Amino acid sequence: GEALNFWVRCTPDSFGRFEGNLQIVASHADVKRYLTIDLVGYGVPDDRTVVYEGSIYGVWDKKHSPYYSCGDVFVGNDSKLEIQSGVKILFENSYQFEIGPSSQLVARGTDSDSISFYAEKPQIGWRGFHFTGSGNNDTLRYCVVKNIITSMDEKSAFILDNTSPVISHSHIVNNRAYNGGAFYCNESTAVIDHCRIDKNTANDGGAFYLVNSTLSIYNSLICNNTAERIGGAF
Repeated sequence: GEALNFWVRCTPDSFGRFEGNLQIVASHADVKRYLTIDLVGYGVPDDRTVVYEGSIYGVWDKKHSPYYSCGDVFVGNDSKLEIQSGVKILFENSYQFEIGPSSQLVARGTDSDSISFYAEKPQIGWRGFHFTGSGNNDTLRYCVVKNIITSMDEKSAFILDNTSPVISHSHIVNNRAYNGGAFYCNESTAVIDHCRIDKNTANDGGAFYLVNSTLSIYNSLICNNTAERIGGAF
């Protein structure tokens, strides 16, 4: 019936997620009982803002950049996330950025101060964006998106399901996916304007994979994308 209070401090000396366990042993009348507690900690420098797994919203500004994602994150239903110019978002491991139904992502960089999304460990990558029924008011402008590595289930760097974002003046580069190295569109429309989409790879459609969808592409350079079947679009 006794209570035991204790504190565990995590002081890693490098980036990343660290896991361990604490085992407590209680003895009574020659009977031992064991309790094992799983522990998780994150190593992040003081000059970074940690973003934990779960819902995100509000404003991310350059003052608190870089933002360091330590789990899957999502802009929840009817929420909005604004990312301002100069912000850098790093993904510690293979995590995804989801924009949910009726939510809004507004990422507006500038020509001289773009917004960057990339992996802390390029060889592991991160799992890209998934827009699901978020509507037609999502905007990415002057953004750099790279280091995405997805599985067959996640399909692409940008997964668009029943949504209509506008992506302009952005560079989507060095991503590896299953269907569409840069975009997988399902029942969606999207506008791509003044973008460079290059050096992306996939099984099908090095740059695009469309299912009952329409892309409006203006003044953009799409080059050096490769796939086992159809390098440009499928």
